[in-house]
Amino acid sequence: MQNLSPSKQLYYAFLGRAYAFAYQTHWRRFLGYRISSWLKFLTIVLFLAVLVQRRGTIPLALTLSLVAAVQIFYWRTAKSGYHRFLADDTVVPPTEAEPLASGQRVKLFASGLFALVDREERVLLRPAEFWRSGKGEYSVMVNQYPQKYLYQFFRPETLQNVQPGWLIHGRSPLPTLAITFWQTWGPEQANEVVTYMVGGGVEEKSKRKSCTIYFTFTDTAVQDQVWLSLKQ
Repeated sequence: MQNLSPSKQLYYAFLGRAYAFAYQTHWRRFLGYRISSWLKFLTIVLFLAVLVQRRGTIPLALTLSLVAAVQIFYWRTAKSGYHRFLADDTVVPPTEAEPLASGQRVKLFASGLFALVDREERVLLRPAEFWRSGKGEYSVMVNQYPQKYLYQFFRPETLQNVQPGWLIHGRSPLPTLAITFWQTWGPEQANEVVTYMVGGGVEEKSKRKSCTIYFTFTDTAVQDQVWLSLKQ
């Protein structure tokens, strides 16, 4: 982030806090309702109060603008998944790190679309484990709720891109890898298939839908290991 201008750093710091505020107020509840729903409701009540009391055109326009701004704010932050990924093209792949051994699991925080066979859900900065099997398949297990997990699986043949950068959410940008691959796991993959070639000329069929997930790290050494393992 140091290569960005001070104005851009200030902008992303504000954006990260805005995403975090929207996310927290969306999931937290007061008297059985989401806090975000209370905020939307209160702005509408304020507008109606100004309308009924005939406070004038300017107060009416201001409160109506507030209603619209709050609605748009929550709509846009939800559509973005309450985060933004900022790629860092100045970083080069690690050369001194050791790739993960077969079956070695590492802990990280995952964001993006993950699935079971019958459902898909988006998560944000949930605890997860990543590993590579002896057959070369990459696996991600996300702890969505206590004792409830979502997954993604992909192979070197379906991996499209690994991009280092920053996840914009919260007080400060978080070091993150954006991983894009052809998705082959989840309920949407059940009926639509295409054929692609894997090692040894064997054909496998899967739906060819691009998907990007995000790995966020608290340890740069682990990030380098994962990055190097994905680049092999």
